[in-house]
Amino acid sequence: MEYSIKKENFTFSEKQIQTSAEQSFETEISLPDYCSDIRKILKCLVTVNIHSCQINGDRATAEGENVIRVLYVGESGKPECYEQSIPFSKYVEIRGKEGDCSCSVRGKVEYVNCRAVSQRRISISGNVGLIFTVAELKSLPLPHAAEGCEIETRCEKVNADMEVSLCNKIFEMGETVSLGEGQPPVSSVVRAEACAVTETVKAVENKLLIKGEMQVFVLYCADSENKELVRFKHTMPISQVFQVGDIDKDCICDADVSVCGVSVTPCADSNGKNTLFEISVKAEADICAYRNTDLTVVTDCYSTRYEMKCEYRNVDFLRHLFTYKETKQIRTTVDLTPLTVSEICDGFCKKTDGSTVHKNGKIEGKGNGIIGLIYTDTEGEYGYCERSVDFSFECQGKDNCESVCAHPVFSVGEISCTSVGSDKAEIKMSVNVFMPIYETVSKKICVNMEPDEEHPKRKNDWELTVYFCNAGEQLWDIAEKYNTTVDRIKEENELTGETVTEKTILMIPS
Repeated sequence: MEYSIKKENFTFSEKQIQTSAEQSFETEISLPDYCSDIRKILKCLVTVNIHSCQINGDRATAEGENVIRVLYVGESGKPECYEQSIPFSKYVEIRGKEGDCSCSVRGKVEYVNCRAVSQRRISISGNVGLIFTVAELKSLPLPHAAEGCEIETRCEKVNADMEVSLCNKIFEMGETVSLGEGQPPVSSVVRAEACAVTETVKAVENKLLIKGEMQVFVLYCADSENKELVRFKHTMPISQVFQVGDIDKDCICDADVSVCGVSVTPCADSNGKNTLFEISVKAEADICAYRNTDLTVVTDCYSTRYEMKCEYRNVDFLRHLFTYKETKQIRTTVDLTPLTVSEICDGFCKKTDGSTVHKNGKIEGKGNGIIGLIYTDTEGEYGYCERSVDFSFECQGKDNCESVCAHPVFSVGEISCTSVGSDKAEIKMSVNVFMPIYETVSKKICVNMEPDEEHPKRKNDWELTVYFCNAGEQLWDIAEKYNTTVDRIKEENELTGETVTEKTILMIPS
């Protein structure tokens, strides 16, 4: 007997892998003639710059470089910095992928060992973890109706936000800027960081427009008699248009823009002095687009003629509630003991992490940042230390719902640090929080059904059965038990609803 199952595709993203590939490095640096001898090494800073990430066949490959900056105290007692880059190429295997995949890579410095072999030579070794995240956009055909073989289906309407596009776009932006009047020229760059702040994400036909600003922060050693450490900030507008398939103006789009790498090179002006910076920033837009859809799904089925082969599966349907974006101004005081600090020259954030809980209709978040501080002590000697800063945030979730998920992403903007006495520091920092918030609705649904025509059901020998039912019983359960249909029970007993409202007697037709 012929039958047909009508299906509709449900698309969703599935994380293929999230794995860390170790990338070790080892080098020995001989200082060039223009650098003074080493008196004391303050800190070796390693920055992981990702240039590209591509998926070819069953491999995801990341190309980049480890930028090593050694901050040390020279013969004059003033800080100096030397920089060297080590390129790398690393891949991980991807097994079992079928459709389109997106891949993003983040670098995490595991450890760095740095020591002065002599006054002119530095030995450096370390290890970097490259965290690969590969997600695949999958399609699951879901039955919503059946015809033939006297198949009965129990259906339910589900409103969900289906993922229609998942991709990563790397882009580059740069400018040549002047230090500004009154700023001393540059001897060397100590650190260079950037922070992307997204303001507008707008979808049009197969395109996504992202607007915001890129904040660049530089600390450099001045080419002056005092060789002081000078902080510099520059802001560049972000205005990017990306080709993103299968989206339109009705789609909900999230775009998390993060910085992959920063390059800041001192340049000479017309007078031959290094009063210009050539700034280049590589950034990645992690894009996810959703389309709100009303789906009809089959939660149960049977045939009055044949036994059925059915496959059931728990499916999580997402509802994108909103995306929380806020810039938090954090102000706190940290203890510096046992150090005796005279002045804090610079502060920067090495890493951040955080978590959230959904409680009483609100999302409560906690975050932590590790702050690196360059300072001078009461004897005028330079030093380096790290301190931990905790912060919190809160936003509205959804009442009477426990299945809300939210994973925060932090980017740290401007930081200012001031010594308070000799044993404390006041830290002010701007933290950008990006957090898409979802409600997950889990349902057990039928993903495949097939009548077993080799095993027909035995026909009933009766025309009517008397059934004593209780209030609250479902007509579907009664019909399935007696191998009839809900419509026949309704017609025989002149019912309209799907649930028996009171204790009664029903006549069940064959």
